[in-house]
Amino acid sequence: MRFVPGGSFLMGAVADDSDASGDEKPQHEVILSPFWIDRTEVTNAQYKLCVDAEACEPPVRRKDFDTPERTNYPVVYVKWENADSYCKWLGTKTGWNVRLPTEAQWEKAASWDPATNTKRLYPWGSDKPDKNWLNYQGGGIGDAAPVGSYPTGTSAYGALDMAGNVWEWVADWYDSDWYRLPGVPRDPPGPTFGRLRVMRGGSFGFGSTDARATNREGGEADKANGDGLGFRCVVNGERLP
Repeated sequence: MRFVPGGSFLMGAVADDSDASGDEKPQHEVILSPFWIDRTEVTNAQYKLCVDAEACEPPVRRKDFDTPERTNYPVVYVKWENADSYCKWLGTKTGWNVRLPTEAQWEKAASWDPATNTKRLYPWGSDKPDKNWLNYQGGGIGDAAPVGSYPTGTSAYGALDMAGNVWEWVADWYDSDWYRLPGVPRDPPGPTFGRLRVMRGGSFGFGSTDARATNREGGEADKANGDGLGFRCVVNGERLP
């Protein structure tokens, strides 16, 4: 895992970002407590431990999951509740406070540069995507890649694949107007209810606009949403127990 110190950061897109949708604005200050985030997306091999323990349902479609050559690929075809169950199961096995990342935690890990206290457009900076930095539509692969295949695209905190490869479930309900509400609390948990859950990061089947760190999408939580959606976990706290 990679450590993300507590403190404030700017969440959301700048006003003049022509690629940003209305649900990414306005940019606003958010204060977070310290946390740790998975360096990569959860793999088939990792998720299989939870399935074998009968604490997680297997992916809706098991072709990739059951292919030995793809053990180090991100697990896909998992519903939001399965991703949530995996992180919580890992917490019971380790004694750590393991959860899906909140939307704010995910975005800080993906976009904030603590050395300069500035916002990055992509995990690596503001340069336009290149096939050497991420697995996206412009790279022409047309499929997921093993986790960690694009080290040059790392975020300032050392998290990999936060742009492209597969979308990632986060903890929050999706609300297109959420950023417009006043009074952002410390460690915002997102809306208390909704129909869709937030997905972040883009995937191999989407372009550079979706790979921006502020891009937000909503997915039906009770559906596995295809071969381009996975997740990663966080541990809340200053130190790993």
